[in-house]
Amino acid sequence: MPGAPDPSDSELSDAIQYLCQAGLEEVILSGGDPLALRDEKLVEIIDALRTSVPIIRVHTRAPITAPARVTEQLVSVLAARAPIWVVVHANHPDELSPSVQIALSRMVNAGIPVLNQSVLLKGVNDDPEILARLSRDLVRLRVRPYYLHHPDHAPGSASFRVSMERGLQIMETLRTKLSGVALPTYVIDPPDGSGKRRVVDWVTRNRAHPVPYK
Repeated sequence: MPGAPDPSDSELSDAIQYLCQAGLEEVILSGGDPLALRDEKLVEIIDALRTSVPIIRVHTRAPITAPARVTEQLVSVLAARAPIWVVVHANHPDELSPSVQIALSRMVNAGIPVLNQSVLLKGVNDDPEILARLSRDLVRLRVRPYYLHHPDHAPGSASFRVSMERGLQIMETLRTKLSGVALPTYVIDPPDGSGKRRVVDWVTRNRAHPVPYK
């Protein structure tokens, strides 16, 4: 695939050694997509981290975009290395096709906790009815709606951006339609590197101390 080459074995070993010495509670395997790796390579990384890291999270689009990747073999090796949490990424209920439902159920049935995160996208899901349907369908599959991300200001994405005010209006409507277990947390990832923040907290803070989000 195009892009930067994979790390060498020594680079990967150095990264894992650093993480294992850092005293971390969780490590996220993200992307690229960790399920683009062979099962053997993925297991090798997980087992190396497991010596020191209690919780490992696998963030992946594969169960949504390539559900055939979620094989019985993959699920078996992940379940055997619990606690592993899988975080998938569906933005619209139409993505939950029958094959996707099988892939998600296969993981949940094996005891692997599965969460979903979405991005609020203009013209795609900036509608409380669509997001409510997505959340309900996920919960019925025993997948927890986790985050609704405010879109980053990435180059070329302007046509998909939604204002925070519109996002907060959508969330207020969702609160009247969904139970607590089905309601995602609406967050942003500020450019200052401080980590994810609830949009409502960010907006409230910026009224007193304006900080640009771009």
